[in-house]
Amino acid sequence: MKGSHPATEIIAHDLLPKKKGAIMHLFAYGTLMNKETMLKISGCTPECMSAVLHGFKRLCIKGAAYPGIVPSGSDRVEGLIYFDLPASAWKRLDEYEGSIYERQSVQVETGSSRLVQASAYVVKREFYHLLEDRPWKGAQTFTKARCNIDGA
Repeated sequence: MKGSHPATEIIAHDLLPKKKGAIMHLFAYGTLMNKETMLKISGCTPECMSAVLHGFKRLCIKGAAYPGIVPSGSDRVEGLIYFDLPASAWKRLDEYEGSIYERQSVQVETGSSRLVQASAYVVKREFYHLLEDRPWKGAQTFTKARCNIDGA
């Protein structure tokens, strides 16, 4: 992982997915950082904490109030990781995110430089033409109503 350092540890066993081989955590970097939005869309508000995704950048989508992320060398995206989402939430999230995103397995860094495997909705290559070449600034709006696990 780009941007990691030798002191990085794998996160404690109690925060790993409950089902073997299944990624049950979500890295949210846009509108889903708001816990009320997360509840409305997914039907749940799982525990969460701040996290950083290295090697990606968050960009505006033309004509939209929400962002998209794409791979990008040394960039980083700040967001939240939601832990242990139920299967019913994933179905609802997939429908909400729509066809321009695909769910990908990513590794995010949490506090204390711990690494956690999660899923993130990444813009599909065939939809890159919808992206604007400017960072999305809406994260500040959504961080005010985010989860309380890390004191936010």
